Amino acid sequence: MNKVELSELGLIPEEILKHQERIKSVLEKGSSNFISIIDCCRLENSGIVDPEQLKDSARQKPEGFVGFIPSAGAASRYFQALRPLEQALLKNSKNDIEHELNALSEQGAKNWALPKLIHLAMEGGAEFAINKKDGILEAINLPKALQPCVASGESFLSLKNLEHEKLEGLEGQVFITPPNKEAMFNSDIPNPKLKTKFIDQGPELSTIRFDLEGEPILDQNSKVSPVPAGHGTLVKLFPAVLKEFPQCHSVLIRNIDNVTGTSEKILNDTKLFQQLHQAALKKLNEIRGLLKADKITEASEVASNFTSDLGIDSVGSGYEAEDYPEQLRELYKLQVTLFHYQHSCAPIFGKKDPLALIKHLYMRPLNTMGQVPNSGKDVGGTPVYADISGATATICLEVPHASQTDKERFLMDPKKATHFNPVFVAAELIDNSEPYDSTNTPFWILAQKQFEMKSVLYHETVLYELLGNSIMANTLFPAIPRGLFNPHKTAKDTSNQTLESCLG
Repeated sequence: MNKVELSELGLIPEEILKHQERIKSVLEKGSSNFISIIDCCRLENSGIVDPEQLKDSARQKPEGFVGFIPSAGAASRYFQALRPLEQALLKNSKNDIEHELNALSEQGAKNWALPKLIHLAMEGGAEFAINKKDGILEAINLPKALQPCVASGESFLSLKNLEHEKLEGLEGQVFITPPNKEAMFNSDIPNPKLKTKFIDQGPELSTIRFDLEGEPILDQNSKVSPVPAGHGTLVKLFPAVLKEFPQCHSVLIRNIDNVTGTSEKILNDTKLFQQLHQAALKKLNEIRGLLKADKITEASEVASNFTSDLGIDSVGSGYEAEDYPEQLRELYKLQVTLFHYQHSCAPIFGKKDPLALIKHLYMRPLNTMGQVPNSGKDVGGTPVYADISGATATICLEVPHASQTDKERFLMDPKKATHFNPVFVAAELIDNSEPYDSTNTPFWILAQKQFEMKSVLYHETVLYELLGNSIMANTLFPAIPRGLFNPHKTAKDTSNQTLESCLG
């Protein structure tokens, strides 16, 4: 690969070469990219924390949060029901168009929140649709964030803005947009009350497509083929967010299509989640300062008091006092009982000195991953105890990283996989993304997809695996109410919704 060419495309050559190296390594070894599950995290095994257990330690008014919303995604799956109409329009077949418009009406689409031209086409028929073909095709292929969520036309983006305005402690909002779409997003919420920034998910967050031998896919001009490298690349934007909002300590991440509303209960449940994260971060920062000053006794006392305040029982947590030097035991106890550190992971960090290791552990960013009860039909990131390099670590595991055996044994059993992460995350802002750059961890996915009628491979990272693992970060998995998860996965989910019913 030509590094100059990669740079000219806005890609980062060193990362592309690392991606190719990883892909080839898997292909040459014939190994899978699976992560072996040991067990699921649950309330009963202390993998998930009951928020009531932490409530008394989290009373401070929330402040210093920035809303951070990945919103560059297309509406392809959301508008799956409209794809036959799209194909009929592209063929310019009047009979097919009429048939598909009737089919939509029979599905109840007149009650869905759809682009205005679609509603007009269902009323005006094929002739109208053909005359407005370009506008219809453009409308249904806008990013999902800009699609209407309610009958009166307000978009997912505008609803998220309204939710943010009501949340306590939110001092700004950032929306991640497709390249060159900032003006379009800005016009959808022209006068937000909160400081608002739009950031492109640009080429620096991309990789390239590889063939089944791990070589770059080239186009007819012998150029590489860029592709987004997954939501995990968004951690690279945290320094820019911190620079824009220097008074803030964390981002609050939610999906653009998770319409939770602004009822008193939703606001209070969100507030408690923010308070839990904020309280834990405050203690971490206190301990960090003492460790930097080599005030080990004082740092241990803070850790001990925090563990006691939380009412955390070390029994069954994996903490064994004899594994650690006496002066550091309380510091390690807090790491084990609250942040999922396991003694078996010590070699992964490459620090043989226990004091150097404990300092490293506390300096890692804090990420709080809300976990909602699993209905038995949910598919999402599941908090698990996993085998990482022969050691036990926790990770909010995504489905592609689980083998079929582990899916059947763990993820498909709601008695084991009792909770999942609905993308309700508070992540500490950091001034560089190096903590998430480890080359020694398997937190990447070998994605295989179709491109120009061929099977292609590319390197993809998942944001919630990078944030929600106990190697790269101090992870906290509190249970949150199911009401904080109200996704709109298809246009049908908007049936008969009004702005008032959505906001509560």
